[in-house]
Amino acid sequence: MPLKRILNNTKWLSALYRGLMLSVGLLLAGSLAMAGTPLSGTYTINAGSATGGTNFASFNDLEDSLTTNGISGAVTVNVVASSGPYSERVVFNEVTGASATNTITINGNGEKILNTASSSTIEMNGADYFTFNNLVIEAAGTGNGTRCVHFWRSADYNTFKNGEMIISKYTGTSSSGAAYVAFSNSKSTP
Repeated sequence: MPLKRILNNTKWLSALYRGLMLSVGLLLAGSLAMAGTPLSGTYTINAGSATGGTNFASFNDLEDSLTTNGISGAVTVNVVASSGPYSERVVFNEVTGASATNTITINGNGEKILNTASSSTIEMNGADYFTFNNLVIEAAGTGNGTRCVHFWRSADYNTFKNGEMIISKYTGTSSSGAAYVAFSNSKSTP
């Protein structure tokens, strides 16, 4: 094989390698942008944009970051108008750094979070100092355990205001099978 052709192949492979490494680096940087740093300040939830920087693509991405990184100051999260509905179940766990001063406020802007399973749409698993404002929470499960919000493991100092809670498809017959809001202090998973 002529030397010129070998060098051209090497340049092409080298350019391909650099391009792949740059692409992988950008993907990792976007997904790790919030990793390791406690949250503080204002963020968004917008399913139309990837999680990275100050945006979360879902409520679960927000929860993962809160649980992994904790907070170092008050956190405000604005759900971008017309970005939903969000079809997911989210379990907010205890957040390191959350306090009466370092609160977590989620402004729903009238957007909806919807769970179609017979479980809680939002579960507060020992999570404290959250405020949910103007969020539509729909529990669309058909069986027992269908709940909009479930507080347990001493989830305290939480507020839900100016929103709506909907149980839309429950067909069970138990009087305790569904709830807009359920409270328990169990140490085990409900």
